[in-house]
Amino acid sequence: MIIFNWLGIGIILVSWIIGYVLASPLLLFHISDDIYTIVASGIAVIAMTIIDAPQWQNDKKGGAIFFIPLYIWGILAIIGALLYGAWQILVILYQFVINNWGLAIVGGIVFAFSMILLKVVANSDASTQSKKQISIYIWGVVALTFVAVIG
Repeated sequence: MIIFNWLGIGIILVSWIIGYVLASPLLLFHISDDIYTIVASGIAVIAMTIIDAPQWQNDKKGGAIFFIPLYIWGILAIIGALLYGAWQILVILYQFVINNWGLAIVGGIVFAFSMILLKVVANSDASTQSKKQISIYIWGVVALTFVAVIG
């Protein structure tokens, strides 16, 4: 069982290396270390998920009970990376709000009205396809607003 713990640690390290290497082109744009770490964490989570995911063969889940420590290491690393990434996003948002009150208020107003509009669309008599399409447009406007405000 100890070998699987070492294998799990190896998967975690390889995933972090993959994440930081694939996120390194962002350094050409002189971004902050926090954003670089968030992107690298996201890529590492994807890499860990792909490397650590159980195999499916003939409609049966692959692996054996001896791989449980490996899955535990993988799950803990994925959860840790997601929590760290979420924490960094919250820190960045907090810094943005503290440093840019006016812009944060504009973004908050757009977000609040968009949520109200989404609720109205969800309760409307429109078809499911129309609701999906309208929701995508609303989220697109929200995303573009936040990009414009931050940019």
